[in-house]
Amino acid sequence: MAEVREFDVVDRPREVVVERRGMGILPAVLIFILGAIAIAVVVMMVMDVHWTISWPAGHVELGLKPPVTTAATTPAPNGAF
Repeated sequence: MAEVREFDVVDRPREVVVERRGMGILPAVLIFILGAIAIAVVVMMVMDVHWTISWPAGHVELGLKPPVTTAATTPAPNGAF
């Protein structure tokens, strides 16, 4: 608790008790979890992690994919096999 000196209308000091509430442990735990998730994302990006979750109705692919490039095919000249 903290004590604050307050002056009333006729400038007489009086003591007022002010209670401070602590932040608790929840914000610290939340910051720790968010930091751990951020570090995990960076590590996964550096290590180039890919995985797929599949089920009968479909699938989900997770991870960064390199850009897909297709090779240009040139048609064969006439008469060539």
